[in-house]
Amino acid sequence: MNEENRLGSYLRWRRRYQRIRLDGVPCRYHLLFVKETPVELAPGDGTLVNLSRGGLCFVTDLRLPVRLRVTTRVEFSLHDRLLVPAARILWREDEGDRYRYGAEFIPGPFASYWELQETLSNLFLDGRA
Repeated sequence: MNEENRLGSYLRWRRRYQRIRLDGVPCRYHLLFVKETPVELAPGDGTLVNLSRGGLCFVTDLRLPVRLRVTTRVEFSLHDRLLVPAARILWREDEGDRYRYGAEFIPGPFASYWELQETLSNLFLDGRA
């Protein structure tokens, strides 16, 4: 799928899930792959803006490539649970000297992905979201 089709598909998908606003929650991201190539870089720090069952939005000082299919692991705590889901960065917005990113979670056999889904389900059911 070319970049334009992928972005259009994402824009239709992006409001499919209810968002939890998390302004100021610290996160740490670890780049795993750029395209299919593994990378070994120091982790970066950021703050979460919002979170849903499908993905998250975070802000950081580092400008990451978007069109190169960047896969990352994002580490954060939510209601006393450390979560580390894998995600693919889909878009970037420049905000002066900071950058806002939208990323979709990568489902699969990752324990943290299913833990995150369970935590979010509980938050939505409890009305805390």
